[in-house]
Amino acid sequence: MSESAATATATASAEKKLWPELVGEDGESAKKTIESENPNLKVTVGRDGSPMTLDYRTNRVRIWVDEKGLVVYTPTIG
Repeated sequence: MSESAATATATASAEKKLWPELVGEDGESAKKTIESENPNLKVTVGRDGSPMTLDYRTNRVRIWVDEKGLVVYTPTIG
């Protein structure tokens, strides 16, 4: 493996994949936090229980909020 490929692999594995500290926070604020930490991610905020696709995407984070707009589950890449 080349040095640049090894560096890219190490960087990808070191990237944050979970944001448990955002549970209970405002969904839009959580979205801004995640986007500031990794601008390559597509971050969406949705109401808990809303329909969604079941595909797994390594560039997406879904933030599920309750009726008050607060994050109810740990935002995770996928």
